[in-house]
Parts: sequence; C-alpha cells; structure tokens
Amino acid sequence: MLTTLLVYISATLLCAVIYLIISKSRNSHTNVQNLQTGENLNIDLLGNLFWKVFNSSNHAILLLQNYKIVNCNQRALKLFDSDYDYLVGKTPFDLSPEYQPDGEKSDIKGKLILEEIFKKGVVNFEWSQKKSNAELFIADISATSFEVNGLYYVAATMRDITLQKKEQQELTEHRSHLEKLVSEKTALLEEKNFRLKKLNQELDATNEELISNNEELVCTNEQLEKEIQEHLKTQEQKAIAEEKIKQFILQSGNGIIIINSQGVIEEWNEAMTEISGIDKAQAVNNFIWNINAQWSPSIDKESEIERFRKNTMDFFDNIKKENGHFYSFETKIIHAALGEKYLQIFMYPIVANRESYAGCIINDITLKKTTETELDKYKTDLEILLAKNSERLMQLSSRFNEVYAVSSDAITFVDIEEDGVLKVFDMNPTAQKVFQINCDDIKKGLPVENLLPPEKIKPFIEKIRPSLLKGETITISEDTNIGNGYWKTTIYPITGADGTITRVAAISKDITALIARSFWPTESQDQFCICPVRFL
Repeated sequence: MLTTLLVYISATLLCAVIYLIISKSRNSHTNVQNLQTGENLNIDLLGNLFWKVFNSSNHAILLLQNYKIVNCNQRALKLFDSDYDYLVGKTPFDLSPEYQPDGEKSDIKGKLILEEIFKKGVVNFEWSQKKSNAELFIADISATSFEVNGLYYVAATMRDITLQKKEQQELTEHRSHLEKLVSEKTALLEEKNFRLKKLNQELDATNEELISNNEELVCTNEQLEKEIQEHLKTQEQKAIAEEKIKQFILQSGNGIIIINSQGVIEEWNEAMTEISGIDKAQAVNNFIWNINAQWSPSIDKESEIERFRKNTMDFFDNIKKENGHFYSFETKIIHAALGEKYLQIFMYPIVANRESYAGCIINDITLKKTTETELDKYKTDLEILLAKNSERLMQLSSRFNEVYAVSSDAITFVDIEEDGVLKVFDMNPTAQKVFQINCDDIKKGLPVENLLPPEKIKPFIEKIRPSLLKGETITISEDTNIGNGYWKTTIYPITGADGTITRVAAISKDITALIARSFWPTESQDQFCICPVRFL
C-alpha cells in the first residue's frame, strides 16, 4: 500500500518537475492543450501551478542532471537542514556517508542504482543520507528518470524513515526477546523432565553401585598398597639423589654455599674453605653477611654487614614474587694467609619443599685480575709510547709542510680513483705557478689531463700505469717541456692501509739551465742569444 502511494506521488511530482523544466526552457509563452478538458492553458500558469505543487510537497524532491543536483524543493532544504546553495551542485554521494549500512561504499553502490534508474525508469530503495551538520538519517527514496529536450534527468522523492526504522528494530528486538523467553521456559521444563527421568535412573543404579562397592574397596586396598611401595621407592631414589648432590658439593673444585631464606649458611664445601680461608665449622649456621664482613676489605664493618644483609633479603623477596633470577658479581676479599683475592660469585634461586634457598658458586679469579692489571699497564705504556711517536710525527709533518711550501721543485699529489681516473688533489705553490693552476680548480678535483696538452699527457699516463700497478717508483728520463721551461719528474706511488695504490706524488725538478747549456756555443763559434724555447 505504501509503495503504491509513493509511486502515485512520484508520478504527480514528476509531472510538476517536467512542466517546471519545460517552462524554464522556453523563451516565449506557448499554449498547451489540456488532455482532459481540451482547454487552452498558458504554460506560465501551469508552470506556476506545478511549481507550487513542487515546493509545497510534503516529500523532499531532488532534481538530478548528469549526477548532480540542479534543483530541489523547500521540503528537501528542511530535510537536509541546509540552504539552496548547499544542495545545488552536489552529487548524491556528497550527501551520503562513505559507507552504507550494508558495508558497501556509497559512491559505488549509488552509481549502480542510478544505472538501474535509467534502465528501468522507476526504482524504489532505502538510502543512508547525511545532513549539512553531518547527522545521518535513513531515507525511503522513489527515483524516476525522464528525458526533456534531449537531456536526461532523475527526479528523486524521499522521506525520512529513521524513526520508523528504529521502531521496527525495537519491535523486532522485543519479538526476539519474547521468543527467547518462551524458548528458555520451554528448555527449563524439558530440563526438569530430563532430571526427573535421570533421578529415576540413578535410583535404579544405586543398588547396583552398592553391590559393586565391596569389589571396589578390595581394589582400593590393592591400589593403596601399590602406591605405598612406589612412595618408598621414590624416597629411596630421593635419598640417592641427595647423596649425589652432597658429594658434588663436597668434591667440587668451585666454592659452593647454600643459604636459607633467613640468610643462614647451610652448606660450605672444602673448596670454599680453601678460597676464603674460613673453615666450614665457622661458616655453617652463621649469617652470610657476618662471614662477608670477615673477608671484606671494607673498614666500616657495620655498614658492610647492613648492605649485604639488605641485598640478600631482596634476593629472597624476588624469589617469593616468582620473578627471582640468577645474577653475578665480582668482589675483592682479604684471605687470612694469602692476602687480597678476587672472587666471581653466581647466585641462583632454589625452591625446594616450598622453601626458598640461594645457591652460590664462587670462582677464584685472582690470576685473571692480575693478568688484566698487567695488560692494562702494558696498554698504558703503549699509549704513552704512541703519544710520543705521534708528537714526533707531528713535528716531521710540520717540517714537511714548511719545505713543501718553499720548495723550488714542483710537487703534485694525484688521487687514483676507482674508475682509474687521475685527479689532482694538492699542489705546492711552485707547481701551481708552473701549471698556472689556482686553488679553486684543485678543490673541484682537477683531472690530470688538464695539466698538459692531450698529445703529451696520454702517452705519459700509459707509460707510467704499469709501474704504478706494481708499486714501483718511476723516474721520467725524458725531459718534459712544461710552461716556459724543462722539468725532470719522479713519481712515487703511495699505498693505502690495504696495500693498494690510491694516490701518487710527483716531484719535478727544473732542468731548464742544463738544457740551455747543451745548446750553448763554444768560444770559437759565433755567439748566439739564448732564450727559452717551447717545443710543441
């Protein structure tokens, strides 16, 4: 009935919307023949009439074109708690939450429904909407598609059914509750009937149980006898195990102490007597902190006793909290006969017969400590020697820098990169002057090829490369014409920490004067004017 009413309302409102669109699309007044009376009515009159129907409708109406809202009535503005500018221009998905109640995304599901509207013409569905204040409500929507002047529209009439859905949900829950109560009462009655039947069966079985009790008593006596024998056997095995542990403690090469939860020593083996110089008779039944005070080098014995007592009691408190764990520490003691000794002590929590104990294993690490002290002294001596050598190296480095800066030889340092490219990373002032290179060019990583013309540098590099790979010092015997003079160059390879050659040092001596003398005429010859000549 409700669906039929919505369809009827939708059809009426659709007529209003169509007339509204037609009235806005015409530029002049047109007469329309009334289909029932045959009277000629002005389209403006019909437009005004249907506009009033459109705006005064009790149902919200949205007019969509190309997925966007192009018009709406007053009821729609009230339903969405917004103004006209807020709704117009938005898509239905802008007025929806990201997900619908069934878990589907609103934009995906909405596009499928719009496709169904254009396919069927009329579609009714429920949709979760979002007001301008982000409040959600459930709308019952009847959507109709139509075509006007070649444009396709969708007219959607909707009403808020949130309260109705809530009442339906409450009614469903109430019905489920009643059904649950009826089911529980029925189950209770069935359970009581079942229990009555079961009681009758139990009464019937009681006689049989009483008859079999005598047989069970006999079996029980036999079982008790068997358990007693097993218990005696277990006690015997326990005694053997305890004897093994006792012998282990007595014969162990490490010192072993067992302390009860009051801090009293219960076990003290021979190895412990040898390590500490305190015999077993003096240690057993004494508090561990009193024994510790005897071998401790601390002068304030009372403070030492209180500190060790507190640490011991904290250890047992952790065992009671079930988070006790073993820990170790090193300490120095004074042996009555041997003097200072160093001990490494391991303490383990032990729980036996619901009593807590501390098991201590003590190692004499005096030799280890002595060795470490000697190693530390050796390390200190090495550091002092290293500091002296470092100072000497710094002095040599300072002297080298002085010679490097004022030397008349051209000194150049070249890096050999991983790809085999040779780049200048430093030059002394003489080399910078000879090659006419400034510091900024060197800082940028100057390729060696930029120092000499290509026809000279390429054969030069190929000549020295094999010797560089062998780590050999190279002296270029040929006289090299550089700038306005002649230079003889010696190349020294510099190896890195891994033994590979990572850079080279090139030292060039000015031999211009020697070259000039080789061309100087004898006294009997004609005199010539000698000037520097650059050979290309």
